[in-house]
Order: sequence, then C-alpha cells, then structure tokens
Amino acid sequence: MYFFSPELEIFLDLAVARMRRGQGAVLLLQGPPGGGKTAFAKAVAEKIEGILHYYVGAPDKERNLLYEVDVSGVLRRQNAWVLGPAWQAFAESTAGRHAVLLIDEVDKTNQGFDAFLLRLLEEWTFRSPDGDEVKANPSKLVVILTSNGRRELRPEVLRRCQRVYVPLPDKKRLFEIVRQIAGGIVLPDGLLSVLFRIADALRKADSELAPSPKEIALCACDLLRLTAIGTDEMVIWREVAASWLVKNGGPSVIDDALPQYRWARALRTEAQR
Repeated sequence: MYFFSPELEIFLDLAVARMRRGQGAVLLLQGPPGGGKTAFAKAVAEKIEGILHYYVGAPDKERNLLYEVDVSGVLRRQNAWVLGPAWQAFAESTAGRHAVLLIDEVDKTNQGFDAFLLRLLEEWTFRSPDGDEVKANPSKLVVILTSNGRRELRPEVLRRCQRVYVPLPDKKRLFEIVRQIAGGIVLPDGLLSVLFRIADALRKADSELAPSPKEIALCACDLLRLTAIGTDEMVIWREVAASWLVKNGGPSVIDDALPQYRWARALRTEAQR
C-alpha cells in the first residue's frame, strides 16, 4: 500500500469496522491529485476481499452510475439497460458478497448530482427504471467518494460522509513511493530530485495536470534506459520526459514552467551518474 500514511491506515480500519457493524461506511476523500485517494479504495476492496466497482464523475452522466441504456438490447427486445457500478455493487452486497463502490472525482459532476446521491447514501436504496426498489446491505458495502476540490458538495451530502483530507505525500514519502513503483530498478536521488522539481513547477501552473508518482517512476525508468542504450541526443531526452510528465503539449510546457532552467540536460546528467 505504497500510497498510505499511518492516518489513512486508521481510516481504512474504521471504515471496515463500521461496515461490519452494519452502520454504513461512506467516506469522502478530499485533496490534490496524486495523494492516493483511488489507491485507498482499491486497498479497501482488498482488505474486505470484495469487488471494486468504479464510476468516474462527469456532467450530465448521473444515470450511468445506476444503469446505461442497452441500445442493441432494445432493438432485439431483450434488454433495455445494463447495470451500472452502483447497481452492481448493491447487488453484490445483497447477495452476501463484499463490495466497494468508488465514485471518483465527484466534484466533476453537476450540482444536481448531489441530490441524486442523498437517498443512495442515506437509505442505501434507489429506484430501477421499471420502478423496483434496489437495496444494498450496508454490512457488505463501502462507498467511497473522491474530490479534487473543483466545487463544494452540498452540506446534506457532506453530513452523510466521513470526510478525510488526503494531502500529497512529503518528499521523503514520495521517494519511497516512486521507488516501490519502479520495483527492482535503482533510481538515483539526483534524478528523482530533478523530476520532483519539474513536477512541482507543473503543479503550480495547473494542479490538475501535475504528474502522478506512477508517471514520475515510469519516466525515471525510461530515462535510465536511454542511458543504458547510449542515447545522447537532447531532443529525445526532452520528448521522452515530456511524454510522461506533460498531459497536454510537449517539452515547451516544462520550458514555460521552468524558464531559464536546462531541465532536460539536468535529467540526462543525473541519469548518467
């Protein structure tokens, strides 16, 4: 569980204990991208030996959390819809199996989604398209929402969640995380320091587009590979680094974030030490 702080380990244990008591475990994880919010949901699923059901928030897509229209099924007059993540998770729980419902980036949804969530989180139930009531067993289900802070959720939704702030790991922890992701590849401190400097500059420019620990780890591995095969052309070093660190655009994005800093040359120098 490389993303976990001791505090998150405690919150995980408390959520599982509430679920097993049948009190309902609903957590809202808030914080910047890269803190490990999604990894937390995966760890909960592993701990309770359940299936993770994943939904990514998007405007005007609230219904997809419950079901999607099956166009081909309608044409064949067999199926009108397919079960969405919430319906699947509810069904798992009522069948006696553990499940985790992850509603990722809930802050990307419209304000109307909050009202949509209220009954789901308070009564553990919703209506299917044909009017039947679909219920969950709260002793078998954990619901986790994540937010990067794009908008404030309604107070009614917040009152139904345990709210946990997940900050970015400190530098020491980031080194540990990236090295664990890299596996058996030895990553030099100097190389990671330059990559973290670039990541910090990109985060200041746009926190949503900052590279994750996984992207930093894979970037470092690729740069070490360039050294191993003897690639010395600066344009290649710039393109390879940008392919991992920049979401939209090329190396010039890093140039703008770090003016007057020869970042590609620094990466090559540290990787070749």
